[in-house]
Amino acid sequence: SPATDVTGMKRKLEDQVEAEDAMVISRHLPSLPLPSCGMKHDIISSGSPQPCLGFQTWLASITERINQTMHYQFPGNPDPLVFTAPESFFECLRDRISLNGKKKRLPNNVVTFVRRDALPVGTFSKFTWNITTLTHVQQIFDTPQVPLLVEKVFVANKDGTYSPAPSNPETDSIDKFSKLPGKLKIKAHEMKTFLRVGSSNLEPGGKSTFDIEWIPDILPTVNMGELRIR
Repeated sequence: SPATDVTGMKRKLEDQVEAEDAMVISRHLPSLPLPSCGMKHDIISSGSPQPCLGFQTWLASITERINQTMHYQFPGNPDPLVFTAPESFFECLRDRISLNGKKKRLPNNVVTFVRRDALPVGTFSKFTWNITTLTHVQQIFDTPQVPLLVEKVFVANKDGTYSPAPSNPETDSIDKFSKLPGKLKIKAHEMKTFLRVGSSNLEPGGKSTFDIEWIPDILPTVNMGELRIR
């Protein structure tokens, strides 16, 4: 009937208008970031921040970890610090080990080993640099953001724990001493930890070395290795 034909045409026109409106809306919508799982290239909208970790910030994080190991509450021989690092970052670190010289310093020791008891398994090479002076260690790990600490002072808490002593250059000379009525000033007891590298009065016959170990190709696809500091 004519009424049915008019109704059918009206529905077709409405569907066509909705389809055209949807096309217009889709053209004006911004492209959203796609998930990067399993993708070789990430699509990121122009307004999104793109985090980037630089070498100096990465090195400052290593230095901060070294500073944290010098704690009076824990043993003086901490476990090795282990990091996963890009090959390019280690090459920059190796320049600092070589004091930015034209020739890169060769490792003191190279060992090839087979790892079976931990992942990843396989045959790897370990390169070790022995740093024998505290000044050299400072030249390697001192950063503007986090300076390398060679000594830390702690105070005892009532619960038996220890906390870093607050540092105030204006009052340090006063706080180190206490005065009792009718008595001379008495120097407060200081609990210190320090980074020991080289010869020491505690061990006259031997030297302590600061060891930097590098195992390349721990993650071969992304060209990253394992950095150990002991």
